[in-house]
Amino acid sequence: MVSSDHLNLVYDIKLSSVGPGHVTGSDVVHEPSNMDLAMKLHYLRGVYFFSSEAVQGLTVYRIKEPMFTWLNHYYWTCGRFRRSNSGRPLIKCNDCGVRIIEAKCDKTINEWLEMKDSSLTKLLVSNHIVGPELPFSPLVFLQVTSFQVWRMSLGLSWAHVLGDAFSASDFINMWGQAMANQLPQHPVDLPKSSCFHVGETREPAPTCH
Repeated sequence: MVSSDHLNLVYDIKLSSVGPGHVTGSDVVHEPSNMDLAMKLHYLRGVYFFSSEAVQGLTVYRIKEPMFTWLNHYYWTCGRFRRSNSGRPLIKCNDCGVRIIEAKCDKTINEWLEMKDSSLTKLLVSNHIVGPELPFSPLVFLQVTSFQVWRMSLGLSWAHVLGDAFSASDFINMWGQAMANQLPQHPVDLPKSSCFHVGETREPAPTCH
C-alpha cells in the first residue's frame, strides 16, 4: 500500500481514450477461450522507464497519434464485455478504446528509483479492475508519466482475459513499432474461432476437464 506521504508524488492526472483508426464494425465480437476466462480476475501490470535520449521532445500528442494505427491491429483490446444469450462472456469489438492516463512527477527517474519502495509502482500504472459496469469498463490502461529532465514512464495494465504475458509483451512492442512507423501491413492473427460476426453459425467452444 502506498504511504499517504507519497500520494502526491504523481499529480495532474488526465484521462482520455484512444481507439482504432478504422471502424471495426457493429457486430464483431471476440470470444475468449476457456483458459482466458479462467484468468478473468487476473491482471498483468508493468512499468517501462525511458531515458531522456529516447523521449526528448516527445509530446503526449505524438505518443497518441500512432496509437490509432497500432490499435487497428489490436481492435479487440478496445472492446467491452457483454454476455451471449447463453451467458458466456464475450468482448464486443465496439472501438470504445483503451484508457490513457497522463500524469506528471516532479522527481527524476533516478530519484524515484532511489526511494526503493516497490509500492510506489502503483502510482505509475493503473490498478483499475474490470467491472462492476462491464459495458463501460476498459480492458487496457496505459499511463504516461512525465518525469523531470525529459524522462518518461509507460505503465501497462492488461486484463489477463485478453491473453498471456507474451500477448501483452507483443502488444506493447508493437506500440514501439508504431512510434517508429514500422507496423506490419496486416492485423495480428487471432484464432479463427475467437472473432466472428453476430449471427454466424459456430461450433461450441471446447470445454476444460
